[in-house]
Amino acid sequence: MSKQRNTPSMITSLKKEIRASNGFSGWLKKCMGDLAAQPVSNRSTSNVGYLSSIDFLRGVASLAVVMHHASEGASHKTTNGLIAGINEAFGFGALGVPLFFVLSGFCIHRKQAERSAAGLDNSVPFRKYWKRRFFRLYPSYFTTCVCSAILMAIAIGAGIQSAIANSYGSNQYLYLAFDFLTHILLIHSFFPIFDKGLGNGPLWTLAREEQYYLLYFPLMKIARHVNIWTCLLIAMIASYLALFLSNSISDTYPGLAYVSSTSCFAFWPQWVLGMISMYLLVSRRQSIAWLGNRFTPIAGIAIVIWQKLMPGSDWFQNLMYGAGFFLVISSFSLIELKGRWSRANFVRGLETIGRYSYSLYLVHYPILIVLSKFGRQFGSSENLPAYMAFMTLSILICHVFALVLYLLVERHGQTKPVES
Repeated sequence: MSKQRNTPSMITSLKKEIRASNGFSGWLKKCMGDLAAQPVSNRSTSNVGYLSSIDFLRGVASLAVVMHHASEGASHKTTNGLIAGINEAFGFGALGVPLFFVLSGFCIHRKQAERSAAGLDNSVPFRKYWKRRFFRLYPSYFTTCVCSAILMAIAIGAGIQSAIANSYGSNQYLYLAFDFLTHILLIHSFFPIFDKGLGNGPLWTLAREEQYYLLYFPLMKIARHVNIWTCLLIAMIASYLALFLSNSISDTYPGLAYVSSTSCFAFWPQWVLGMISMYLLVSRRQSIAWLGNRFTPIAGIAIVIWQKLMPGSDWFQNLMYGAGFFLVISSFSLIELKGRWSRANFVRGLETIGRYSYSLYLVHYPILIVLSKFGRQFGSSENLPAYMAFMTLSILICHVFALVLYLLVERHGQTKPVES
């Protein structure tokens, strides 16, 4: 018989950790890491390791998304021209989503890129790969889904009207159950009625992320037998076909058209460009140095803003978003590997947000839905001081809830930074 272990409760474990860390401040510092970390020094060609610049970009992306959604809630149906203008400016925060897609491809490819550059076997062990992804991401995601479903059930029971609940039909609790089921199985991308449901619309990206993880295996086989640029070509063709199909059937099959236009294939080039950025960084150490470290990220940002203000077709816009953020990520990571990454307080603060950016992304939307109803009652949609006060307070509250989720759930799925 195997020995049975007495597993302490979560609260007991936390108390022990706090005592072992010489109080709450020491424990919090241990959890979040040292903000004053030194710049990353030059490393061997086949070893990139942990990059603070990637945490910085995660922090920028998550904060941009939160500010965008907070402003939308605070300014809903505003007639104030100034508030409407500010809200339009915060609309650029939606660009945090393609940035996250490129970052995801960049990070997921590190180990295989390093092994390939070192001349080692770079095949992806299926079981180990999925076990790591599951324990790193799913507990926080599942916890968020449960909390979101509970909030939706409370709203339905209280008779609170919302676009999501109204779309459920007559038996709202039954639809909520199906909504919850599709989300925890990460198949909500195939059901337009549930895709941005559960009272937590941003979860739509998590289903696509999971599909990218599945597609990584055939991509790696293609990269080994042909080259990684062929992977990008395949992703671009798949994206074009998905969007072309959507446009062709939008009138006759609107549901299928939606699934096709928002499928993982539609945004796939962004993810693959992240892979290529890591490949170039590890194998050649030159990446996109042809513009220099200063002008390359400026060029990338300019491409992204250009497509936001003057968009081309959906296919071209998705591709250009990916190309712009490819330039930004490549140049920032190259700057850090050369030991020139900034250690300014502003940069370190965003790096800290980046460490719990996943939790922030997961929890912020339901919180903002609840808070925005109160904010508009106090005039946030018409009065500028009330709008600014709501923005500040709601963003702070979102960070508090995100830290709670991070400390209680997410961090337990993380390993040492250098291995993540």
